[in-house]
Amino acid sequence: MPVLNPRIRMISLRLSEEEYEALVTLSRSAGLRSTSDAARAAVCHYVANHQPGDDRTEIQRKIDELEGEVRRLSKILEGFASLAKERN
Repeated sequence: MPVLNPRIRMISLRLSEEEYEALVTLSRSAGLRSTSDAARAAVCHYVANHQPGDDRTEIQRKIDELEGEVRRLSKILEGFASLAKERN
């Protein structure tokens, strides 16, 4: 069977014994030919579902949310300060 998309690049990685066993189990349960196929599938899935900057975007969203909460709380505190001044 001809290879339509030849694989010419190779990477190497180290796994703990537990990680390796999980990879072997995944390979077998998914009916893959090898642990390399399982690792390739995992990497391809990750790359397809994570775009550069995703983490930064999520962090920025959380920062924006916190800034909004700080502004809201500042207004509440300013209101309390105004009431305290009126009472004195």
